[in-house]
This record gives sequence, C-alpha cells and structure tokens, in this order.
Amino acid sequence: MYPDASLDAGLLDRLEAFIRPVLLGLPNRVRRALAHLYVAGLLGPGERKSVEPIVRRQQGGEALARERRMREMLADNDWNAQSLMVAGAERLLRATDGWAAYTLDDTALLKRGWHSVGVGKQYAGCVGHVTNCQCIVTMGLASDAISTLILTRLFLPQTWFGSKSAKRREEAHVPEAVIRRGYQTKHEIVLGLIEQLRLEGMPKLPFLCDSGYGGSTEFRQALAAREEEYMAGVTLDMSVWDADVTFVLPKRKPGAGRNPLRRVAVDARKPKSVLAMAKGLPSTAWTEVTWREGSRGPQRSRFAAVRVRAARGYDKETGTVKEVHHEEWLLVHWPNDEPEPTKAWLSNLPKDAGLLRLVQLARLRWRIERDHQESKELLGLDHYEGRSWHGLHHHLALVLLAQQFLALERWTEQRKAQLAALPAEPAAPPPEAFSPSFVAALLLRHRRAPAGAHRPAPVPVLPDVPASH
Repeated sequence: MYPDASLDAGLLDRLEAFIRPVLLGLPNRVRRALAHLYVAGLLGPGERKSVEPIVRRQQGGEALARERRMREMLADNDWNAQSLMVAGAERLLRATDGWAAYTLDDTALLKRGWHSVGVGKQYAGCVGHVTNCQCIVTMGLASDAISTLILTRLFLPQTWFGSKSAKRREEAHVPEAVIRRGYQTKHEIVLGLIEQLRLEGMPKLPFLCDSGYGGSTEFRQALAAREEEYMAGVTLDMSVWDADVTFVLPKRKPGAGRNPLRRVAVDARKPKSVLAMAKGLPSTAWTEVTWREGSRGPQRSRFAAVRVRAARGYDKETGTVKEVHHEEWLLVHWPNDEPEPTKAWLSNLPKDAGLLRLVQLARLRWRIERDHQESKELLGLDHYEGRSWHGLHHHLALVLLAQQFLALERWTEQRKAQLAALPAEPAAPPPEAFSPSFVAALLLRHRRAPAGAHRPAPVPVLPDVPASH
C-alpha cells in the first residue's frame, strides 16, 4: 500500500528508490518506515505538514498509535540528522550533473511561545524586523534551472547559554556537545557545515552569499584559507583599495622606539567606498550582460568588474593598515534605469574569470530564497510543532530529503526536454546479411524465453549510498 494514495504511484515508486538507501542511517525498520511515510506526507497535499494531519491524511481518520510512533521517530536521538542530510545530497549529486555553486543564507521560523529550542527575539527577513522566532542557518545547491537545500542547523542565541538558561536547555534536550562548544555565530555555523562537506568528499563549487555573510572580511578570509571560492555580496559603503596600490613600512624616526608594524600606502593614497569607486569608473568599464534566458525573456543589465583589495583595518587618523588583504574581484551592478549602482560583490575567483561567469554566479544566489519559500509553503519547513533540538533537526532533515527528491524530479524532466529537443540521429545502416553481427542480432532477437517468463524493459537504478552515511 502506498503511503499517500493522493500521490501518483509512479512518483511514489521513484521516491522510494531515492530515499530507501538514505534512510538506512535510521536504527531500525520501523524508524525507516515512519520516516518514509513522513517524507511522503510532506510531499502530499494539505496546508499543514505536521505529524497529526500527515497521519490522518494517510490513514483516513484518527490513528493515535501511528501519531505517537511518528512523534517518537522525530524526537528520539538515536539517529543523526546531519548525516541524513549529507546522504541525501550525495545521492542527488550522483544521479545528476550541471550544479554551479553552493548557496548560503539563513531563514526564520516564526514562533509565539518561548519554550521551543533556540527561540528568541531575532531579526526575521520574512517579516523584515526583529520578532520572536527560531533562526535556521542553511546551505543549498544550485544550478541555473534547479536548486535545493542540502544542510541546515539551528542558530542558538547567546540567551540560551549560561547558568540561567540551564533548565531551558534541559527541557529542549540541547545536546551536551552543543553546550560545551558554546555560543557560535551564524558565520561559524556555516564554516562548520562547509567542513562537513569536505569530510564527506562533496565536490568543490563556489559559495554564494549575501552581504549578511559576505560583508565580513573575516568570513571571506576563512573561506579563502580553506581554499574555497566565493561570490559574496557586500554593501556599497564598504571601503576598498585599488588593486595597484602598494604598501610599505615607514622608516622609523630617530628616537621613536621600535620599528613600525603598520604599513602605509605609497603616494598617500586612500581607500574608497564601493559606491565611490563604481561611480569613478570610465564608461568603457561597464558592459551590458545577458546572464540567462528566463521565462520572462533575456535577463540583462549593466555590470563592471575591477580588481580591488578590502580596506578592513585602515586607520584614518594615521593613514596606516595592519594587514594588506588579498586581491579579488569587485563586481558592481548599475542598471540603466537607476541613478547609481544598486548591488556589489567581492569574489576570489581567478583573475582570468570572465565577466559573464562572475555575473551568472552573483545572480544565482537568489535560488536559496526560492528554496526557503518552497520548503515552507510546499514542504512544511516551519510547521514542526515539537520543542526539542533533535525533533526540530530530524524534521528539517526529512524536509530537505523531500526537497532533494523534488530537485531530482526537476532535473529528470529538464534532461528529457533537452533530449527531446535534439535532432534525431540518422538510423544506422542494417548489417550485411549473414555477417557475424547480423547473425548475432538475429539469434538474440529470436532467443526463446522460458515459458511464462516476463522480460520488462530495463529500468535505470540510482547508485546506492553506503550504509555508513
């Protein structure tokens, strides 16, 4: 019996083929069956995607025992949510191609009470102001046509640490390892997720983020230190140096003590804001770029890319810098119908990276916003009604597994459309009569199958993910 009769039987078969190896990470057959039902329920119809409505839609009425077991499956700490997310991402990557980048962001889950794990007064982009919510740090996988979230982790505010919050943490079952590690910023959480990708051997792709992450020089330096490429949004008031500026240590004045440690720019040059630098570029620096053909037609606008250095650590009073940062790309967007530039990015892509590649990556970051919207509106990312750390992360993992499956479905449909659009190949000429190839084909065609045997057409099978994941 299928877990949700309202879903297409073929889709449910493909879902089972995709998630069965992934769910081997759960401790027993009952847990795996319940997780399978939960994922099917997330994909199925209905406005509410929490345990009770999912079970009732599948059972056709009250099923208290099934509800209890499903809540236990989510809340118990006998399986690892992060491992499940990675296993789903690995399976998706093995079955598909054409991925361009990883995307980084966070999203808010609005809450009314104060007992859910990680809840607090925080900024929520979905409402545009500080409110009572949980904040989920997310990492996605994106191409021009499809995308999905692949890793998430809850951001635990500082108010959840310290002796005064001990009872609150205990009631929410916050793991001891998280408490010992202590408070982590969102940037530190993202770097931890990236380390997990590397430990799992995931492919190297650029990381895309907005100014909430990219505006931090320390965060960009941490990515560069890990030999990761990035396209990071920055604010227009950020200060940068022209790439040709050189820095020297000033000579020590007689009787002035030890040698200077801070450098000065040659010719007393000063850094500029991104906005000022963009406005000072010659007209020849700006190029009209078409970065994709979308449903609304060609996506086109005006961009410029120049080499710069971040000016973090510049002392206006002394005109000195403590550290000379690495050279990188500054990409600026200045639409023709705007009085001044509107967006900017810094990137450590190679010097020979073309303008089109820079623009395509910069404009691809929006895919994670679509992933957030889909995961909430379609898959119930923000519908979990439990309060515990494990329950929330298990729910998030199964939502991501459902979204990874949808990404595979979209990729398959896209590939079919591409193949259908290709010109038909000319038919191969028939082999010469009584040649070895002709005889072999004739014998194979007329070979008799055992009586009553049925020979179905071969079905491609996705490669299995090792059970250790």
